[in-house]
Amino acid sequence: MPRISERILYLVFILFVFSMSHLSYINNGFTWLDHQDIEDKAAVVPLNNISTIVFNNYSNTRYYRPVVTWVHSVDYALFHDNPTGFHITNILIMMFIIGASLPFLSCFTKMNDQEKIVIALLISVHPLGWLPVGSISYRPELLYVLFTELTLICHVYYRQKGHFIYRLGALLFFLLALFSKETSLVLVPFFIIVWEYVYRHSIKKPFPYLFIGEEILVLIIFLILKISAVGTFWASRNYPMTFFENMGTRIVVIGKLVEMLINPLLPPLSDSTKIINIVTIQPIYYLILLILLILLLRKLKDKNITLGILLIGITLLPALNILSLPRFISPHYAFFSMIMTSSVMVLILRKFNKTVKTISIFFLLTIILFMEIHTFQGGNRFKNDYTLFYPEVLKDDNFLEGHYYLGDYYYSQNKIQKTESEYTYSLRSNPGIIAYVDQTSALIKLANIKRIRKKYAEAGALLDKAGQDPDKRIKDVVIYDKATLAYEMGNYKKAEEILESSSISWKENANASRLLLSSYKKLGEEEKITNFLKKISQE
Repeated sequence: MPRISERILYLVFILFVFSMSHLSYINNGFTWLDHQDIEDKAAVVPLNNISTIVFNNYSNTRYYRPVVTWVHSVDYALFHDNPTGFHITNILIMMFIIGASLPFLSCFTKMNDQEKIVIALLISVHPLGWLPVGSISYRPELLYVLFTELTLICHVYYRQKGHFIYRLGALLFFLLALFSKETSLVLVPFFIIVWEYVYRHSIKKPFPYLFIGEEILVLIIFLILKISAVGTFWASRNYPMTFFENMGTRIVVIGKLVEMLINPLLPPLSDSTKIINIVTIQPIYYLILLILLILLLRKLKDKNITLGILLIGITLLPALNILSLPRFISPHYAFFSMIMTSSVMVLILRKFNKTVKTISIFFLLTIILFMEIHTFQGGNRFKNDYTLFYPEVLKDDNFLEGHYYLGDYYYSQNKIQKTESEYTYSLRSNPGIIAYVDQTSALIKLANIKRIRKKYAEAGALLDKAGQDPDKRIKDVVIYDKATLAYEMGNYKKAEEILESSSISWKENANASRLLLSSYKKLGEEEKITNFLKKISQE
């Protein structure tokens, strides 16, 4: 066993490799969902009001992630609008994940120190860490992975050693994992079930029914709080596919995610997914590969490798979209699987003889260096939405969300014609392609551009469509925009009627209040001005 001084050197080396590959992630801006979550403060709460996060949804969505809101809020209190501090926090969380991954994997498979070093290096530089580390809004992925690992570690240590601190840790970290991302609702129970099944005979102590009951109680408490905060267990999304298309498309998605696990290049960001029937070439190709993998496992007869691949399968379960996700495919769906894949790659090396193992280790280290270069280069992509999304829409024109955020970027640069083009493209519908975009938001933003360009009829039609959204917040925005459109067209009476017939809270919508007062003034209705000012003061 290496001496303590050698282990410290190993740790320093791993930290050095990780730091070098992520230096480019620090001096970046806010991108993608960061604009809503951080800049618009949808996922930020004043620290003196932090207790409210337990009872509210996450970032005005149907998700429930109090821990993420808490971390964002602390970051905002420390760094305000400076994105550098937020990016450093992501890097620090990733460092903790690397540290927790080794004891987490050791719960399932015993490894020597050399194997742990290689695994840590693979996790440190793997390109699948590019998106969760680089994008602040993908912090839920980092947090839930970290707390899921810590939950299982504490669960196993309590089962083995019986110390109360591990029992308490398992319950606390399980709650934190659930509060970070709903995916832990599936993965934590699966991990515990697998571990209990595999190692049930090695534990001489009685089965801890009370402890398992406490873990179930944590799950129930989470579900009660989530449903209370967001009003539903899970937001569903229907895809226009037949049964065989559902099967074929999902097989291809899992196949693509597996390819990302073994690909040293940066994964694509586009979520556009072609609807594919199961009796076509691509799904059959991936099914054949799966059969060959099963045959290989039977030939190897290695319990550890089989268990590792089972864990990869468990972490890929959410990507099947059984409980539908906004994006049908995304590289962060395979982030947790990457940790298990790194372990399996090292376990496979055990099967080789000394000569082949030496050659394989040299090859693997070359791959790690290649990954480090690409991961480092990927950090520069998070400078702004243009550097992040422009290369992606060039590779995949069906990346609707990429077009949407390019529209945002061009608008910030006052390039109105390009903004209009990108927003219009983001609303394009292709029956054979599944691609996510916040359609209501795109409609509202495109309507605003049409208004700026004096295309009033088109702007009105877009707002009518956006107004079909049942969300009251959206309806208030649409009402204000419709009134603004009428006001700019010189129809002050219509602007007045639109606002008066609305249920807008005037104190919370200062712009709408000013617009209504301005309409009264244009129409010379002084009495209405006086009454309205009194009404606001009484709200």
